[in-house]
Amino acid sequence: MIVLLSLLLLIALGCGDSDTPAPVVIEKEVIKEVEVIKEVAVAVEVIKEVVVMPVHGGTLNIVTGTEMRQLDITRETSLANLQNLGPAHVGVLKQDTANMTDIGTEQDVVADTAESWEFSEGGKVLTLKLKDGMTFHNGEPFTAEDVRYNLWRGRTSPNKIAFTRMNCLQTFVENEEALDDTTVKLTLTFPTSIIISCLGNPWVAIQPKSVLKAIDDGGGEAPMKTIVGAGPFKFAGYNKGVDLTWERYDGYHDRGKPYLDEIKYFFVKDKGQRLAALLTGQADMASVWPVFSREELQTLKNKKPEKFDFLNVHGSSVWVAMFNLQKAPWDDVRLRKAVNMAIDQRAMGLSLFGEGAWAATVPFAGRGWDWIRPDSEWQELITAFPTPADIEEAKRLVSEVTGGERLPVTVTYSNYYAKWAEVLVAQLKEIGIDVTLRGLDRTANVNAQRSGDFEITLQANSWPINDPFEPLTLLYLPDGGRNYGKWNSPQVADLYEKQLREFDLTKRGDLLRQIGDIIIEDMPLAYIARTTFFYEINSEVRGWTWAIAGHNNARMDHVWLERGRTFTK
Repeated sequence: MIVLLSLLLLIALGCGDSDTPAPVVIEKEVIKEVEVIKEVAVAVEVIKEVVVMPVHGGTLNIVTGTEMRQLDITRETSLANLQNLGPAHVGVLKQDTANMTDIGTEQDVVADTAESWEFSEGGKVLTLKLKDGMTFHNGEPFTAEDVRYNLWRGRTSPNKIAFTRMNCLQTFVENEEALDDTTVKLTLTFPTSIIISCLGNPWVAIQPKSVLKAIDDGGGEAPMKTIVGAGPFKFAGYNKGVDLTWERYDGYHDRGKPYLDEIKYFFVKDKGQRLAALLTGQADMASVWPVFSREELQTLKNKKPEKFDFLNVHGSSVWVAMFNLQKAPWDDVRLRKAVNMAIDQRAMGLSLFGEGAWAATVPFAGRGWDWIRPDSEWQELITAFPTPADIEEAKRLVSEVTGGERLPVTVTYSNYYAKWAEVLVAQLKEIGIDVTLRGLDRTANVNAQRSGDFEITLQANSWPINDPFEPLTLLYLPDGGRNYGKWNSPQVADLYEKQLREFDLTKRGDLLRQIGDIIIEDMPLAYIARTTFFYEINSEVRGWTWAIAGHNNARMDHVWLERGRTFTK
């Protein structure tokens, strides 16, 4: 095989960012011999493969409908915060979004600031070797002591600071030690492979000990006034309600990255205005969350087919209604079952996300979890698609609890979920439940959930770790970060501990099925729908890939701009 290589330097087209250099295009002309059957002669087939090399420079403008509540990434639970703050941070390990081979598939966990790791003492000890010579944005060296303090902080929650997305550390880590400047030793509570996925969780972000300790020593109340990480971009400015700016950090440990000079996030709550910003070129892309519908992105594509396309990506965002089990009458399982029987997930999903953008959600809704139980079987058990007979049974249960009276209930939700709440009103009305809606801003809604100030509350959840450990610890354990209804099942807690220690997937699946059956019998929450996001693609934005939960690609270090590029027919 003969390969001829020629290098071509393209001239940047006149529209877009003039500071962004043109990409280098490598055109390979591959001459391949092809045997032609029943012929003596040998034909020659010429195949041209174009490889476009990333270039440095330019500003990426992102429009987003959500804004951070605080600047400490580890104290948040929302994807909205992670996508805005992600460019500043690194972890010990990370999920490999750069080498994905299929949209929405599970990623491998690979090295980040740790260049190697190994288990010892029968899997009870994990030793991490960090890269040498790394620094934080403030110039301080990135050391094993910084990593130790961050992991200790996530595990112990000093001053009762909530680190709900780092609960895997609380489960799997018993002790942390910095053996020298580049070596961290973790003693695990028991041998488990899930610790690797835990350390690849993007919420396990490493910040300088000096910054965090000052906050912790002050009682944990002082808010961060700036953001200091070791990620590809450093903090350059934040105007509340307006924008957030990141600029390239030349000391990033992955040499040669990032490609962009700057990222600007613009906070725009109105969805129509976000779409208009894309259409007019004021924004290059929209953030992962909040999502657009198929119809909205199809309109965008129809207006500028040379500029926009969209993906139907299979995420794992699970939408639920949570009951406050500490308040009557929601401590009565009959009412909880009635609500679950009344919710038509097909109608809910279509109204919220459009055709093809949803799937029914179940107790364990993840990617490739059929080894627990296939989704189709779960859906039958929870009545995901109620029949007329199911509706009649739900009416009977409500009437049995209320003595034949209609039941008034208040549903509390973030204003973003207004449409979702309105659909729920109609579905519950049919079974004798009259809903009063209580829409709050995002901060007030979270405060109401955490304080138990609700009867029913609405919540979307997704899993940064593609393992059943995530929904279990977040939603179903007594101290779960989003178990706002305070459900407590000692039997589930016992089975949970057993499945954590089970390496045999078949046996673990059996334990998780038992947990799922208990959940379905007691119904601590109601299942609404599961999204499979639609996401816009801009022809000029290169290198961005979707990750399984949308969480794990927020760093933006592989993204680059090719101004003037269009989609060819």
